Amino acid sequence: MQLIRSSGPYYLDVLARMHAALAPERYLEIGSETGASLRLSNGRSIAVDPGFRLGHEVVGSKPETLLFQQTSDDFFASGFLRKLSWTVDFAFLDGMHQIEYLLRDFINTEAHATPDSVVAIHDILPWTENMTVRDRRHSKTPAWTGDVWKIIPILSELRPDLQLRVIDCVPTGLLVVEGLDPSSRVLPDRIDTIVETWRDKALSEFGIARFNAATSHRMPGALSFHRTVWPSMKARRNNLFFSIKHSTPNAKLCEHWGDHHFAVGLAKALKVLGHEAETATLDTWNAPRRPNQVDIQLRGQNPFTRSPDGPFIMWIIYPSGAPISEAEADEADHLFVASPLSAELWAKRLGSDRASYLPQCFDPDIMTVPAKTRRDGLLFVANNHDHRQGGVRPIVELANAAGARLEIWGHFWDGSKVEGQVRGKLIENARLGAAYGQAEAVLCDHLPLMRQRGFASNRIFDALACATPVITDPVATLPDGFAEFVHIVTTPEEFTAAVAALRAEKKAERARRVAFARKMVALHSFEQRAREIVLVAQRIIGGPEASGVRRGIRDAGTAGAENG
Repeated sequence: MQLIRSSGPYYLDVLARMHAALAPERYLEIGSETGASLRLSNGRSIAVDPGFRLGHEVVGSKPETLLFQQTSDDFFASGFLRKLSWTVDFAFLDGMHQIEYLLRDFINTEAHATPDSVVAIHDILPWTENMTVRDRRHSKTPAWTGDVWKIIPILSELRPDLQLRVIDCVPTGLLVVEGLDPSSRVLPDRIDTIVETWRDKALSEFGIARFNAATSHRMPGALSFHRTVWPSMKARRNNLFFSIKHSTPNAKLCEHWGDHHFAVGLAKALKVLGHEAETATLDTWNAPRRPNQVDIQLRGQNPFTRSPDGPFIMWIIYPSGAPISEAEADEADHLFVASPLSAELWAKRLGSDRASYLPQCFDPDIMTVPAKTRRDGLLFVANNHDHRQGGVRPIVELANAAGARLEIWGHFWDGSKVEGQVRGKLIENARLGAAYGQAEAVLCDHLPLMRQRGFASNRIFDALACATPVITDPVATLPDGFAEFVHIVTTPEEFTAAVAALRAEKKAERARRVAFARKMVALHSFEQRAREIVLVAQRIIGGPEASGVRRGIRDAGTAGAENG
């Protein structure tokens, strides 16, 4: 297995484009050497390097240029940025090529950033393992990246709140990090453990195929780099703030609630588009509002009382046991529905401009096509909703009746007839894609209302994004293109036939499934859903309802209907 070799534009051309698009007022650079990258900035600039060898005009039209000839550790320890109340809009990290140095540079930079800031990191795509040795004297190639490649798996695992984008540019790529959180203590509090775990780990030990998979799916997928949008810092500061309300009772339960992970994926995608976003558990729904706030409710068991001070969007991602009345739906400026059948009904009630179909989606940072094609076992990751009646979920009942052996993860399976097939209670969300990618098939079933009303489970989206076939109970509708890779079963015999069919799958059929999985990024990722949500939010804010006129008319009309 060979490493992916960069083949895109030259990295300085990428940085020049980012400077032009972002127009940062304050730019920080760690590792300037000749000044080739520093000269690209037009804003107030600070550059840090223990051994400048300037060969370019680096001041130009900059209003201020400060050069610090010292190590980055000494620079940050001096507190200079803090004394000036200097926050970083855009940073380029190209310092010492050892992971502990880069981690400290990233931690210190994020501490002086804002949620709108952008950080670019150089040399994250080595093309031979010789380039990744920690001591440059032992590198057998002219180019040396050191072991800064480790920043990708480290941030992916420990900081899933960050948006990571790998830019394929010569010679050794860039990692662009967005969605920064200056208050985060995850990395500072764990840096000693992180360094101890990773410092001596070679790329071959981590796995070249694993690294290729971790980087390739973060490259601008269906959109080429030249169509990638970089909102300016001004636009980022005038952006919207999305507060995503989900029905998880409190933060302690978040890891166990699918709605929380869905909200996190949506928030991350909104940040990629240049907006701010937070997720809010049930106990924090009514926190003080922020400027330009747009409330989004992922409708679960609990109705949300909208604020009169800003837009409100409701997204019904699945039907719950708590029915939504027309009066409740009318509170929303827009209603998204993850079923074409239900969306059509709501559009007839509320108007086609206020209700529309927005299906489920997946996080392409987690759900990826695996590098290895070997798959094993039938996987079901879900809690046993039927445990109170002593039963098991419908798809597991069918599999058991068919004599199939499963790998089950979830709560409330203790004491059930399939208890011996349970591997554990929880797969961390960050590792779920890897589990799906290793399975022969992912099993899925739907609550009765989901089946009847055509709400396809997000488990289907996740599995297909990993190029993994799905075996499921019937659901009234599936998104376009899904049917070829989804086996619908209603009897043990049909379950057995579905397993036999996927195990007899020919090479051409597998290739179609993988090709479809790669198209999923452009069709069904969180970023695509976020784009639609932003367009609707901007339309709402730009309309008469922004001043409360439409809201007042709706209230009067609803009251009259209820009294009538």
